[in-house]
Amino acid sequence: MLAPSPFYTTYKKLLSQFIGSASIKSPPISPLVVGVSQKTAQRISDVVKILYKIALQKPYQKTIQENLQENRAKFLNSDLPLPALLMSYDFHIDSKGDIKLIEVNTNSSGYLISHLVDETHITLNPNKNLNIFRDKGLTSLKAAFKEQWQSFFASLALPLKTFIVDQNIKEQKMYIEFIMYKHLLNSW
Repeated sequence: MLAPSPFYTTYKKLLSQFIGSASIKSPPISPLVVGVSQKTAQRISDVVKILYKIALQKPYQKTIQENLQENRAKFLNSDLPLPALLMSYDFHIDSKGDIKLIEVNTNSSGYLISHLVDETHITLNPNKNLNIFRDKGLTSLKAAFKEQWQSFFASLALPLKTFIVDQNIKEQKMYIEFIMYKHLLNSW
């Protein structure tokens, strides 16, 4: 039997600090860091900024609201749009560095797993310039969660209890992230 690599040993240690003693299977992750050129990263950033600006435009929001009218009950009979807290953009990059937007996810999974992978690399490589966004991600997530909660439930205080639900929750591929969010929200 091969000895676990320092990456996986560190990842499991950080995961146990995140979720406590719960023994839950983590999805497959790779210790490899894959970079993209500055030009490709800038093109992706430009596309995301354009899509974000479009989503904030009144004509776009009006179209979305009109399409939601028939499904209003699913959205708590609210006139408020439900912005995505964890919006993600799935880009594929070919060998030439050309990008193709495959899909936009409004409830992406993998954010906390990715955060933990980043923390693992930062822990293992403290002298490299890897920690420029170290605390920004979860701090931004907390601020966005608080802002959306307050805008959706304007007269209510922050929640005392939050429920994370799904069908057959323990069988979900990213079940571990449900547990991670439970611990994160409880810590907030």
